[in-house]
Amino acid sequence: MDSKKVLDRVGLTKQSQYTLTTTGVFTNTQTITIGGVVLTSVTALSSGPAVAGEFVIGTAAANLLQILAVIENPYLPTSASWTALSATDSAKLAALKLTAQATSTTLTIFNPNFNSITVAETQSNASWAGLSYSPAFSLAGDNTSIQFVAENITSGNGVLTLEVSNDGVNWVAYSRLTSNATNTNVQQDVRVASLTQSTNASSVVTIPETDNFAYGRIKVVTTTDGACSVIVFNK
Repeated sequence: MDSKKVLDRVGLTKQSQYTLTTTGVFTNTQTITIGGVVLTSVTALSSGPAVAGEFVIGTAAANLLQILAVIENPYLPTSASWTALSATDSAKLAALKLTAQATSTTLTIFNPNFNSITVAETQSNASWAGLSYSPAFSLAGDNTSIQFVAENITSGNGVLTLEVSNDGVNWVAYSRLTSNATNTNVQQDVRVASLTQSTNASSVVTIPETDNFAYGRIKVVTTTDGACSVIVFNK
């Protein structure tokens, strides 16, 4: 790798974070899928026979906590509001080593290994969104440029943003990226907060030389399809 490339074509298609957002209570017999494990919301648990992965519909907040409990313990036993997963599905979910947190309207899953997992839903009142972060990289050099490469897009897109930090712990979204837009000598450079790629091509932005930070990381939110990667260069 060129020593001046501080981030060299890092793929950002394996999501590191998924968020399920609810707009109301779950619907009878509709599903939430996490890594191939299907959870089904029902008005009453099936019996004779029981159906693995069913949970009783309550408030949205209560149901998100139920799913959180299953992620934290894939071997969660059957209760009045939950039917235990099959042994196969329990092992499958446990192997992913996911962590999660919930609010009254969202469930956020963290995928620490960046292994490829699938999330899906058939819920009328809930939907998934995924995003990915690059590893943190140094912004100690001058004249930093970011190239955003998109491939295999049919109907989706990828949206890139840069987050910056001076301690590597606390991150702030950066909104002063310099666009590669055409302008005249009397016009000022265009500042943008993000870069969107909707075709199979690449585009670039730069960081103004007057702005200095210790670290950066790239966040990409993808929708529908496509593969995104990023190259960061400074000197």
